[in-house]
Amino acid sequence: MQNSCNLALIKKMDRFSSALSTVKSLDRLTKVIEELIDDVVKVEQTGLYLYDFDEGRLKLYYARGFSQEEKEIAEKTAMQTHPGKVFRTRTLLYIPDVQSDPDNLSNENPSSFTARSRLYIPIMNGSECVGAFGIVSTVSHRFTEEHLAILTFIAKIAGAVYKEIYSGKQLQITETRLRLHDRALESISNGVVISDATLEYNPILYVNKAFEQITGYSSEEVLGQNCRFLQRDDNSQDALTTLRETIKQKKSCTVLLRNYRKNGELFYNQLSISPITDSEGVTTHFIGIQSDVTDRVKREETRVEMASRLTALISNLDEGILLEDSNRKIVLVNSEFCRLFGIQADPAQLIGYDCEEAGEQAKYLFKDETGFLSRIRKILTERKHIKNEELELKNNRTYLRSFVPIFHEERYFGHLWQYRDITNEKAHAVEIRRLKAFYEHILYDLPAQIAVFDTDFKYLFVNTSSISKSEIREWIIGKDDYEYCAYRGVPIEIAHQRREKLLQAYNEKNDIRFEEEFRRADGETLHFLRVLSPVFNENGNITRILAYGFDITKRKLAEIEVENSKNQLQAVLDTAAEAIVTADENGVITMANREAELMWGYSKDELTGSGVDILMPRKYRQMHIDGMKRYIKSGVIHVLNKKLELEGLRKNGSEFPIEMTIKETIISGRKYFTAAVHDLSELKILLKKLEQSNKALSEFAYIASHDLREPLRKITAFGKLLAESVSEKLSIDERENLEFMIDGAGRMENMINDLLSYSRISAEVIDSEPVNVDSIINDLVRFELSSIIEERAAKIIIENEIGNIFMEVLHVRQLFQNVISNGIKYCRKNVNPEIRIRTYLLSNYKIFEIEDNGIGIEEKYHDQIFMMFKRLNLRKDVSGSGIGLAICKKITELYGGGIHVRSNELSGSTFIIKLPLKL
Repeated sequence: MQNSCNLALIKKMDRFSSALSTVKSLDRLTKVIEELIDDVVKVEQTGLYLYDFDEGRLKLYYARGFSQEEKEIAEKTAMQTHPGKVFRTRTLLYIPDVQSDPDNLSNENPSSFTARSRLYIPIMNGSECVGAFGIVSTVSHRFTEEHLAILTFIAKIAGAVYKEIYSGKQLQITETRLRLHDRALESISNGVVISDATLEYNPILYVNKAFEQITGYSSEEVLGQNCRFLQRDDNSQDALTTLRETIKQKKSCTVLLRNYRKNGELFYNQLSISPITDSEGVTTHFIGIQSDVTDRVKREETRVEMASRLTALISNLDEGILLEDSNRKIVLVNSEFCRLFGIQADPAQLIGYDCEEAGEQAKYLFKDETGFLSRIRKILTERKHIKNEELELKNNRTYLRSFVPIFHEERYFGHLWQYRDITNEKAHAVEIRRLKAFYEHILYDLPAQIAVFDTDFKYLFVNTSSISKSEIREWIIGKDDYEYCAYRGVPIEIAHQRREKLLQAYNEKNDIRFEEEFRRADGETLHFLRVLSPVFNENGNITRILAYGFDITKRKLAEIEVENSKNQLQAVLDTAAEAIVTADENGVITMANREAELMWGYSKDELTGSGVDILMPRKYRQMHIDGMKRYIKSGVIHVLNKKLELEGLRKNGSEFPIEMTIKETIISGRKYFTAAVHDLSELKILLKKLEQSNKALSEFAYIASHDLREPLRKITAFGKLLAESVSEKLSIDERENLEFMIDGAGRMENMINDLLSYSRISAEVIDSEPVNVDSIINDLVRFELSSIIEERAAKIIIENEIGNIFMEVLHVRQLFQNVISNGIKYCRKNVNPEIRIRTYLLSNYKIFEIEDNGIGIEEKYHDQIFMMFKRLNLRKDVSGSGIGLAICKKITELYGGGIHVRSNELSGSTFIIKLPLKL
């Protein structure tokens, strides 16, 4: 329905845009607007205000239903009243009922009629407001959403036309109409598709923005295609057959399709298509309106699924269920109901059956036939909830019946009957009463002390283990512990303690455990564990309290012995120089020594029973939780017996570095974890001082190298000047000596530069980021290595895409520049250098192989070439300082990798660089 309304709206907007596109004067514009507004809605008063850019005010160009005086007042006050407000805010103002006018600005002047609703629409030219419509009706809530949409559309077109007329610009009618069509289509919230019906595959000619938003495809991606790409491989839908047949017959239809967005996400598309014909009745195009109805479809699927689940649930209940509608027709019945009443039919066959007739047939099953039917009629008349009525059957069975009326918003929809066979339950109840008497008899002889109190804490029952003398057991019934203590001459504090515990159990409605001790006449102290357990009735109220006790004297003595051993162990641990903390498998601290108190600032009492996470900064807590989850699942902890450097969190909130080793111990089947911890604060301070010292040395090296390079440059420069000025006057030996001096100064400067590069490689990665190695190598070939490549006619071949590596960009450039340039420099005579670069993954590392066809390296030198200043060739043969490969080695090791060579003197060398995928 929505799509057909949108099609009608588009056609109506097309007529409006066609009418306005021919307007070339203000008089014609006002006339056409008057006709268009009348076509949309009949009202008592309309006004067209247009902004005069020269006078800077709104003018009333068209007024219907105004007297001359009203027209003059309206134009004079336009900027202060609603038209001016709409002009300034560029926002539509709709007042459904003038009595609730939010701004109370609409009382411009008296009128011959009573205004009940008002509508003011800004006249827009793009983002610029050029006027406003004012429309008044004697009917409240006169304007619908469609009125607002069409009038807003007219206002946008009128704004564009007025602006063109006012500025003197005349656009061709065809261009104006196309632009207006586009605006209309782009304002639709549904996806719009226009296809060419003259071609076999109906290629797409146009889609609007809403189509792009719904599908994820841009217009550039879909133009020229058939819409079937939206179904992907899901092309056997029945709706597609209907759609294809409709297109073949040049007709309209609406179908529901399973479509897929560009990202592969399924959505349900309600598509309405309609043919467009030319003046001769030939179908030239199809226009399709898309609506994303995924939420609606999913809600329906959920409703159906829930209904199916409910039906399945009721069908499998062990109680007889009968659901009737308001006319007493069966809606749903389960198998148990059929079994209870001996119905030999499938439950599905009973749907729609009249329950009035069924009741007449079923009454013969019950002892009270007449009462059975009259009770049903009374229940249906009263329509009140009935729970667990007992029904006696002639076969001596007993059913429980419940009735649930079904109302929604005070409307009666039917009712549900629930039947349950309790014959066996009643028999069980009798048996339970018999067993209760039997078990009460047994309680007397149990070795545990058992007593029962009422809610006033008076004795209802005690067994022989509690009180051995029968006369005292009989006497105590109906009395409390105060009376018992007075009778037996025992301390009254015992009665106080028991009364407090009984009150606690009663108030908290939960079990209470506590210990008592007695000193016998012979001096021996006995220990008892007491448990108070409230007993509840079916309403959740406490009716009595069950008390039972056990003699735990032996266990208590053993606990005392264990505690003494524990204290001795604690004394030993407190002498340890390192902090020791033990926690159970739930991460709860069970023991800490004196050094742990000093290190973290907590007392032993504060530590014991707390989680170990109080000792660690927040950034480690999730890691600890995840580790414990893995331990619970797999029983394995990967950090055991390893030295770990972490940070601790003191009680005062300060963090400090620690070294920790964790060991596992199993005691009585339970696992405990003991951590030995060292405070690394002082060590870290020393390391920081060392780092500062290294930094100072590095800065010194840089300054020294800078100071050394300057005189070397002067030696080289003045040496060259001297050679140029006196070369003719010098002997051959003198010129050779001068050249040695210039060459030596140059080599010394190069060596200093290389040493400076080596020293600048820091001891840790500062800013690791993904770097595209292919791009780096291409830049090296084009710039830094271009001269030597051209000079040696070298060829650089990248055998596969290298991709990214996480390093600093400068380090990547140094690494590959040094290795590639070496491969070019150390080439064989009369052989053009060829460098091949390839990469592959190995475990968590990325391996680079840089293979050359050069002179090769003897195996005995494979390690030496990565040492500082180690050269295997004379400088006159190959230039360089012998530091390049040492720099490469330092860079790779900095990132946790390495570099080595595979070579012989016949087939060149292959340098293998190993770097981790990500730091």
